[in-house]
This record gives sequence, structure tokens and C-alpha cells, in this order.
Amino acid sequence: LDPSLAGAWSTLSHLDYQRSDYAAAKIDATQAYNADAYYSAADGILWRLFTSSYDLEAFTDAQHWCEEGYRRFPDNKRFSECWLWMLTTRVTPASPSIVDSAWRLVEAIQQRTSPEDRQLSKLTSQMAVAAVLARAGLVDSARHLAVQSRASTEVDQAQDLLYFEAFVRTLLGDKDEALKLLQRYLAGHDERRADLQNDYQWWFRDLRTDPRWQQLVSGR
Repeated sequence: LDPSLAGAWSTLSHLDYQRSDYAAAKIDATQAYNADAYYSAADGILWRLFTSSYDLEAFTDAQHWCEEGYRRFPDNKRFSECWLWMLTTRVTPASPSIVDSAWRLVEAIQQRTSPEDRQLSKLTSQMAVAAVLARAGLVDSARHLAVQSRASTEVDQAQDLLYFEAFVRTLLGDKDEALKLLQRYLAGHDERRADLQNDYQWWFRDLRTDPRWQQLVSGR
């Protein structure tokens, strides 16, 4: 009824993202930002613009929103995290030099993370670095860091690290391990099967030719 309400667009974008409609989430977040770039939740809107662009493989847009978020909110750890995740994409040429950049970002993220959240945040960041190592061709280091970055359910209650490691394993060509990790993750996140079945996550595209993939995403 009132398209000038940035908060309404922001909430709608959040709901879109929760149901894995990343295109709608990005459109509605753009509407929110255009309605009021200085809305009180502008950092959340910018983060959703980044994540939806990243998930849609619109990496040029993702980089733009990451830059904008860091420019406006340099102390918000999200906008150091987005730089780290950008290193896992084809936007950044794969080379050993990107590994140093990744570790510097891990340190920046830790400095911006509250003490109670640092353990899980560090493990998550390390999984991203493992993906960077895999892209750089440092296979043994990537596998070692991925194993080192696992956690118990006490530390990682949502078991998101299983999902992140599955991405690393896919990059490494470790299909058996990637599928096992996704199976464990989906055991506690059955609602995510539809996301994977409908190709909402480019991370696992290389697994789709494996005969076990359809069995995994269908739950049969």
C-alpha cells in the first residue's frame, strides 16, 4: 500500500530469503535500500543484497554490495565475512596469493566478533579459507583445514559446518565425502532438500551428475 516503507520491503526480503527465493529477496532488498538507504536496519539490507547476489551467482553485484557494506559499516564483521566468501568465487583468480588475503580476513572477522561467538565464527571462517585453499590447488592443506574446522553439536548447534565442508569437498572433487556430509546435514534440516533439488545452491552443481544426488535430495 505504501512503497516508501523501507522496513516493509526489508521484512519481505527476509521472508523471501527464508523460503529460498533469492531472486525475490534481492529485488525486495533493493526496493528497501532505494526507499531509504539510511534506514535503521540498512546493514541487514546490504548483507541480504550481498548474500542473495552471491547465491544467484551475480558475483559482480555481490562484490558491489560487499564494498558498499564495508564502506558504510567497516566495524560490522559481516562486511569482512563477505570479502572472505568472495574469495571462494570465480571473481577472484585462483592463486596461492589469495590464501594470505583469506587469513588476513579471518583475523579481521575475529577482531569484530564478540567473545562468546568467536569459536564458531573462527571455525566457519576457516571452512571458507579451506575453500580458498581448494581453489588455489593446495589440496592437502584444504583437506587438513576442513577436518581441523569441524565441531561438535555443542559448538555448532545448527550443524552448518557440515554444509560448509560439503562445499569444500565438492571443490576438491571428494564427492563421496561431500555427499555424506550433506546427508548428515539434511538429517537435521529436511526443509533444505527442496533448495538443493531446485538448484538453489551453485556450490554443489558438480554433484548433480552423481546418481546418488537425486536420492539424497528426495530423501528416499
